[in-house]
Amino acid sequence: MKKLLLMVTLAISSLGAGGQVIIVSGCADVSGPYTLSGTDLNGRNIYSANHSCSYCNPQEISYSNANNRWELKSKHSWSPNQPFAYNTDQSSPNPPLTGWINAPELGNKCPNMVISLPGTIESKNCTDCLWSDPDTWESDVVPGENNHVVVNGKVILDVNATTLDLKINSSKSLETINNKSLTIKGFFENEGFLNVSGLELQKSQSLDGSKVSLQSLSAYGNITLTSHLEVLRPEVSNTDNVYLYGSGTITLGNYDLTCHGVYINLPAQQRSRVITNGTGALKFKVPAGSVNKEFVIGRI
Repeated sequence: MKKLLLMVTLAISSLGAGGQVIIVSGCADVSGPYTLSGTDLNGRNIYSANHSCSYCNPQEISYSNANNRWELKSKHSWSPNQPFAYNTDQSSPNPPLTGWINAPELGNKCPNMVISLPGTIESKNCTDCLWSDPDTWESDVVPGENNHVVVNGKVILDVNATTLDLKINSSKSLETINNKSLTIKGFFENEGFLNVSGLELQKSQSLDGSKVSLQSLSAYGNITLTSHLEVLRPEVSNTDNVYLYGSGTITLGNYDLTCHGVYINLPAQQRSRVITNGTGALKFKVPAGSVNKEFVIGRI
C-alpha cells in the first residue's frame, strides 16, 4: 500500500507544463480536471475547479480536519463546504483515487466518483501527420480531452479536438485543415506555431500572438497578451470572432488586439472585460478592411 501511494504521489508531482492536475469522473456536473491550488497546514494538497454547476461552483478537493476525511465540496456562497463526496482514507499529500462515497447534501451528484491521473501523449517527429491517426502518436493512441499533449513534429489538426494541456515544441507546429478548432481545458505552452480555425482557452494564461494564427478565440479565464494578436477571418465582416465567457477577460498591456468584433456574454453594465492597461489598443476591422475604432485607455 505504501509503495502504491508513493507511485501515485510521484505520478502527480511529475505532471506536465500545465501544473499538477487530477481528473474526477463518475459525478454529474462536477467531473473533469482539478488543478493544484494550494497546500493546507498539514501538507496535504488542495485541488480546485470551476465546473458549471447550479449554485455549487467553484469546487474544491481538500482534507477536512474537522471531519477527518477527504472531501470534494462546493465553495459557492450558497452552499459553502457542502460535500459532493468524501473519502476516509488518510492519504497524504494527495487524495485517494478510489473509495469515494457519495454525499447526499447536494443532490447525489457523485454516485461513482473516482480520481485518475492524466496521461501524456507525444507526437512523433513527423511531417503532415494527422491528429486523428494513431500512428502519429508515440503511444499509438489519439489524444483525448484529459491528456497532456506534446507536439514534436508538424501535426495536422484534421478533426475538432479537446485536450487538457498542449505543448508545441520549438520549430514544431499544429496546423488545421478544413477549419478545425481546438479546445484546451488546461494550459497552452507554445514554443512553435499554432494555426487553427478556432481556439478555446478555459484557464487564465498568457498568449503570444506572434506564434498563432486564429479565426476565432474564446476565453473563460484571463488572457494576457505578450505580443500583438490578430484574430481575423479571411473575409472581413461585422461578425464577432473574439468571445469572452464567464469571467473571461483579455489584458492587452502594450500590445494590440485586432479582430472583427468582441462578444461579451454579460449584461452591458458589466462589460469591463477588455483591459487596456498600457499602450495596447483594441482594434476592429470593418468590411472595408480599415480600423474603425480604437480603445487606447480604459476598458470596454
